[in-house]
Amino acid sequence: MEQKKLIDQTAHLMMATERIFTDAEINQIIAQGLKLQTEEAIVNGADGGGIKHKTRTCKIGWFYPGTDTNWIFDRIVDVINTVNNQYFKFDLNQFEPLQFASYDSSREEFYGPHMDCTMGIPHKTASRKLSITIQLSSADEYTGGDLNLFQGREPTVAPKGKGQLVCFPSYVLHEVTPVKTGTRYSLVTWVHGPLFK
Repeated sequence: MEQKKLIDQTAHLMMATERIFTDAEINQIIAQGLKLQTEEAIVNGADGGGIKHKTRTCKIGWFYPGTDTNWIFDRIVDVINTVNNQYFKFDLNQFEPLQFASYDSSREEFYGPHMDCTMGIPHKTASRKLSITIQLSSADEYTGGDLNLFQGREPTVAPKGKGQLVCFPSYVLHEVTPVKTGTRYSLVTWVHGPLFK
């Protein structure tokens, strides 16, 4: 596969690529995702986590490596290896399964400000180093649902290009704002490595 050009570097906060999936591939991923057994999204944390509607509301399902999904994993791993080698240079060793997330406007679903790793606190997420979101919906198919990353008072809004991959360190505070109209579909995963020192 031709390496995807890195198109957005924002103060070492995040990296965005050109689209990594075609429309046909995205339609296939969404169709497969809608067939998954879904559940109410939970919030991870040192307290054990759980369903916390004041912090997060959306439906999720999981893609695992297999005959029907290996091509999705292969594409993402290839791009992330390129992004990491060129930009973050983290020591990485393990990908998590792919989370298929659906944020629906009927409940104004959202995910409040959070980090994806529990730095310094023993937990299964402590070794997360990179967080990855792949946009599956077109920006004109919903309103709201912005992926905001915080480095100061004002958030940096991640690009919303269909098929685009956004990658950032898992210790960066971020949120998904409430979806006001339509439905926002995305794939999310995390890459682990030795604990930061």
